[in-house]
Amino acid sequence: MMMVSTSIDIIPRGETTFVEQYIAALLASVSTLRSRRNTLASIFSLPPEILVMTFTYIVEETNFKIHADIITRRSGIPTSMIITHVCRHWRQVALECPSLWTFIDRLSAPWIAIMLERSKEAALVVIYNANALPLPDCDTVGALVRLLSQLPPIKLLKLHTSSTVVDCVLGCLSSQPAPLLQIFKYDILGAMIREFPSGPYQTPFFKDTPLYSGVLS
Repeated sequence: MMMVSTSIDIIPRGETTFVEQYIAALLASVSTLRSRRNTLASIFSLPPEILVMTFTYIVEETNFKIHADIITRRSGIPTSMIITHVCRHWRQVALECPSLWTFIDRLSAPWIAIMLERSKEAALVVIYNANALPLPDCDTVGALVRLLSQLPPIKLLKLHTSSTVVDCVLGCLSSQPAPLLQIFKYDILGAMIREFPSGPYQTPFFKDTPLYSGVLS
């Protein structure tokens, strides 16, 4: 580790750039020491497999409580994202576990992009509610299209959109195969709820849905 002198006498007068560099070096040293201190904590002795099991429980439990209206997602930040901000070790473990990033609900467009990237090829649970997205219409539609462009890995899809984007939604759903899709529900704001046939077969606008079991009641 680089050692930084704490004497300010070595700083030439009028050298602002040098002072800034000196401060940056000190901050880097502090960060290194804090990281080293964290590695000495007893929790660091836990193997990554145990951490993944713990993280998975936290994420699934939180998501269940949110959709059971037991708690609310105040900030809109995914639970898995909060875990990555605890320490570097936890962040690395969480980023290497795609299943922690597969539950996508009520998130803004930037979070959706992050969740899709980090979930990699894992099966997705997507719950999209336009009422819960405090975004302009163009951003809301953009987030929706981004979600539906990832139809192949989605296993559960629940949508709640305005009637103005129905054609866009159905166009996205009919343009790709959905080999993992098992459950689908679509509620439309400001219009009668569309009736979709249920049963062990696909709806007319889905392609290649061997696992599709019908509309979620």
